[in-house]
Amino acid sequence: MVQSDPFWPAFCRVVGIEHLQHDPLYENNLQREKNGKSLIAIISNIFLTKKLDEREKIFDENGLICGRVLSPTDVVNDKQASENGFFTEIDHPIAGLIKLIAGPADFSATPATIRTPAPRSVSTPKRFFWNWDIGGKTSLISKSRAL
Repeated sequence: MVQSDPFWPAFCRVVGIEHLQHDPLYENNLQREKNGKSLIAIISNIFLTKKLDEREKIFDENGLICGRVLSPTDVVNDKQASENGFFTEIDHPIAGLIKLIAGPADFSATPATIRTPAPRSVSTPKRFFWNWDIGGKTSLISKSRAL
């Protein structure tokens, strides 16, 4: 979090570390960054005392920002990520229907799409090089070579 100072008092209260709220080692964002390892050591054990769902509810009720760290499988199956169009599906000739990460930008006139899977063979990949000439003009040179 870029600026955590406004949330620090509520965080201390909710987590049960009120005694650290005005501790010189942790009293502001800069100090918490400098002393992050020791603070993490303190709160890690405390966080183990409640289930994640319970902790999220308490944080939410107290206006604290929190979010789960998801595994790659969780992300791919996340309803919100799916509804936001973060993934696309293609029919792979070997694997069947697979999910891939969609393009990072979505333009209405020229939407980004993934139409084909990655090539199966890498025996003769194409390498592209920019060729700068003396006049400052550039041209793209394609060279094929075996690895």
